[in-house]
Amino acid sequence: MQASTPLLTGRPRAKKMLRMSSSDKAAITIGLLSALCIGSVLYVARTIALPYAAPVATSRSNLSSTILSELPALNFTGDLRARCTESYFVQTLNHFEAIPDTYSQRYFVCDEFWQQSSSGPIFFYVGNEADVELYLNHTGLMWEHAREFGALLVFAEHRYFGKSVPADAARHLQHLSSEQALADYAVLLGHIKRSLNATSSAVVAFGGSYGGMLAAWFRIKYPHVIDGAVAASAPVLSFVGESPPANLTAFSQLVTYDASPAAGSAANCAANVKRVWDVLFDAATTAAGRASIQDGLGLCSALLSEDDALSVPEWAKTSFVYLAMGNFPYPSSYIMNGGSGLPAFPVREACKPFAPTFPLTEAGNFSLLVALRASVGVYYNSTHDQPCYTRSAPSNESQMDADFWDYLFCSELYQPQDQGIGDMFWLDVHDQTADAARCLAKWGVTLRPEWATTVYGGRKALRASSNIVFSNGNLDPWAGMGVLEDLNPSVVAVRVEGGAHHLDLMFSHPLDPPGVKRARQEELKHVAKWIQQAKAASARRRLVFDSLASSGDCCVAQEDDMQARQTAASLADGANGKKRRLIEPPSLATDKRAARRQSPVVMLDSDEEDQAVYLSPEPTTSTSNAHVAVSPQPKVIDLTLDDDDDDDDGEEADSASEGEDDAEDKVHRQDLIDADLFFDLTDESPTPMLGRSEALRHLGLAYAEVDEDDRDVYKVSDEIVRNEMAACADVSDVVRTASQADLIFMTTYGEIQEQDFSTTIIPLLQLRESDVFYDLGCGTGKPVLQVALETTCRVSKGMELFANRVEIGQRALGRLRANCPDVLEHKRVVIVQGDIVRPPDEANLVDATVVFINNLVFTDDLMLAVMDKMRHMRHLRRLIVSKKLCGRHSAKQCKRSACTLFDHPPREAKVNGTWAAKEITVYVYVRTYTA
Repeated sequence: MQASTPLLTGRPRAKKMLRMSSSDKAAITIGLLSALCIGSVLYVARTIALPYAAPVATSRSNLSSTILSELPALNFTGDLRARCTESYFVQTLNHFEAIPDTYSQRYFVCDEFWQQSSSGPIFFYVGNEADVELYLNHTGLMWEHAREFGALLVFAEHRYFGKSVPADAARHLQHLSSEQALADYAVLLGHIKRSLNATSSAVVAFGGSYGGMLAAWFRIKYPHVIDGAVAASAPVLSFVGESPPANLTAFSQLVTYDASPAAGSAANCAANVKRVWDVLFDAATTAAGRASIQDGLGLCSALLSEDDALSVPEWAKTSFVYLAMGNFPYPSSYIMNGGSGLPAFPVREACKPFAPTFPLTEAGNFSLLVALRASVGVYYNSTHDQPCYTRSAPSNESQMDADFWDYLFCSELYQPQDQGIGDMFWLDVHDQTADAARCLAKWGVTLRPEWATTVYGGRKALRASSNIVFSNGNLDPWAGMGVLEDLNPSVVAVRVEGGAHHLDLMFSHPLDPPGVKRARQEELKHVAKWIQQAKAASARRRLVFDSLASSGDCCVAQEDDMQARQTAASLADGANGKKRRLIEPPSLATDKRAARRQSPVVMLDSDEEDQAVYLSPEPTTSTSNAHVAVSPQPKVIDLTLDDDDDDDDGEEADSASEGEDDAEDKVHRQDLIDADLFFDLTDESPTPMLGRSEALRHLGLAYAEVDEDDRDVYKVSDEIVRNEMAACADVSDVVRTASQADLIFMTTYGEIQEQDFSTTIIPLLQLRESDVFYDLGCGTGKPVLQVALETTCRVSKGMELFANRVEIGQRALGRLRANCPDVLEHKRVVIVQGDIVRPPDEANLVDATVVFINNLVFTDDLMLAVMDKMRHMRHLRRLIVSKKLCGRHSAKQCKRSACTLFDHPPREAKVNGTWAAKEITVYVYVRTYTA
């Protein structure tokens, strides 16, 4: 990121030197700093072995300090990948355009400490510009404190790095950006939370260096996705356009600080290093001088030109940069990426050869070159077995990773740096024009100097944000471009005295200085606060759940009932963004109408005066309009409602209300029912049909069942609330039209019941995220919606011949999208009218991978034509039908149809149908080879 030029102040002859082109200089520096960030993750995790067990920290979340003290010490030796599950998520390649291209994003989930039952938090590592395995094996702050928080650990890989590289990535670099990466992480977290039923878990992001910048930006851009961020060594204020402007000399000045007595280095070190550059530049101008450089530095090959010699200072400076970043208080292989080890405080070691005073003579100059040879050897000869220097990098950095980082530098993350002002290096001021020319020539992109500040907002956006901790070590060269003072009460700066590049994120070590230990404790204090804030917000959001379509009254979980609160909390986050109504008890809210608007949970008012039925551990709760029976350990509330037209006043279970006047025992049923998902009810299916669906429970969808003729609601769901903590009403009388439901369906003749489709058909489909599901003859589209709601399949299509049924399905789909836009986010759901034999363009069948056909009423000729159509479905791998293929066809007909596509006899299963079709046999055909 730093563009260096070998100019010397006050030396006119320097302008005549043959020196590196601006392009070469920038390329070297970009490679250096990308390697710096990559190398900062250290050596490859496969060889890691810590010589000690990590200490157990003081509990601040789920475990008491007494319990923690009795637990065995945690041991994190060996390759930590073995303690995690490696997975790949089919990720959208371009989140900001409606294109179907995808790539596979790698991530690791580590759940050995996760307390899922109590909604344990998720610690999410925001992957940097390198293989995510490195961060998994070295981010000790997450590992060492996962147990006390009961946290799930997730390590996500950055697109275009490690194994998360799109096909032909080098030719499609336009999709490599920090903005796309952040969108990846937001989508991935949503997938993980839904898959693990962790929608109520708080999320804390962790990241260091570029990953620290991403963690902070993640909180700014997606505050609804993560609850807080620990951004270590994050130079978020290093970009053009900052106000006040970024300190472009800070990096070199802090490297110089590490070489000063204040940081424990030899007193003469910085001055002698400053002088050695003059010696190199002077010697580069003559053949004798270049030979002296080769001899003094111990270079393996001769310097054949002045231009070649002028590259030596940059090579030597690289060692100081890496050693300053890895200036840790104990021996470490971190910066060396596993190749070899560095000593404790390696800058101090590199300064020892420069401790003497060197005379201003030719012999003194040569002695300086010899001292530089020994100094850079701390980095370039850390193995102590190199007889001479080849001037190649000692780390095993990937060239592809370096190239991709250079593209990011050119396209959006332009971080210019200057040197030679108040530091120990030669004068070098960045040249933005030259950098722009190089970026255009190499990558074909226009340099956007202020883009990072424009899109992320810089210091001003950070002041307006919340829940971010920025940590910076006083030995870290990047600290000068980080946040060093609190920007508001919850965007805080933590100084790490004695810390180099994100040392606070690493595993604790016996030689950690007190400043690092204090910084970690401060960070964990904020993490604990964010988690508690998220839990409290989740509890407030859902004091109520599910009864919705019943009568007009429902139930509310009282704030002090922790079990009910936790149960509701696990469901609330899956319904973000929906149109909601919530009533809180008067003691818990002063503005009930505002509370209803903010709540992600559905419930009903009993009347316009905000009177409601409340769930309470005490069996005395009532309202003036309804009576409720509540057990001391509330599981189900039976709500019996009286209608003005009813003869029976009903049995009231609340003894406290027995003497109330009949007029006060009436409840006027409402026409407006805020259900999320409505399905139909028939006499043959009196039980909730989707209540046992884990996917729907996880989404937090509530539903009711509606009769086809009058659309009256007969029964509401009572099984959506997990852990059998149902908080819903079993209503005795019929509620009128459900005109404000989010999703309404009607039963059609001979279809498979929704419950059986959920529990039997969907498992048989074995849908994947990448599948394209078709329901041919989809009726009103219920299977299409169920597949979209209950599986990870991202494309679900239905085709139906009859327009009236298609209209019902499209209306239901449109209503769900309008009222609950997040439920079908990132999914393509289509219900179209069309002839299966001559399908419309939007459902042309050629992309089908899994097909369902309830073909009970299909004629033999129609089914034969459909089977013939399947021969063109090159990717079809699974088919489920309700009438066996080739049942009445001749062998000749069958031979030319789809029968030959499937290489196994069909598997059979029994499901329940509606009305006349009491039991239906379905046949599952599997194709193991697809085109």
